[in-house]
Amino acid sequence: MDVDAYAEVKNKKVIYVEQGRDLTGTATIKDPVTGLPYNLTGFTVVGQMKTVQGVLVGTLTCTVPHPLTGVIVFSLGHTATALLQPSTFLTIQHVWGIKMTSADLSIILEVQGGVVVNPAVVTL
Repeated sequence: MDVDAYAEVKNKKVIYVEQGRDLTGTATIKDPVTGLPYNLTGFTVVGQMKTVQGVLVGTLTCTVPHPLTGVIVFSLGHTATALLQPSTFLTIQHVWGIKMTSADLSIILEVQGGVVVNPAVVTL
């Protein structure tokens, strides 16, 4: 099951994922002044998922297929999502974040949010 998580800079979003399933999503980064897609040419992009206590539970694979669109594609495999603690009553047990850094280190952008994990019902 793919999960799309659309996020803007300075805007936190919640991702919903099924435990033990591949997670894929996109984050569209927009210029906070103009509202236009941010040009991510030359940026390094890294992402992580942690427990709310700050313990790293997975590294998000992040790519920028078309830098001029401001779109980041991120994923976390089923092996990693299987280890996530299921949420109770849609509470946030995990958080995610993506950090973008320009080549000359002069610009650092971040987008982040919560993660709600639906427990696995059927294990294949």
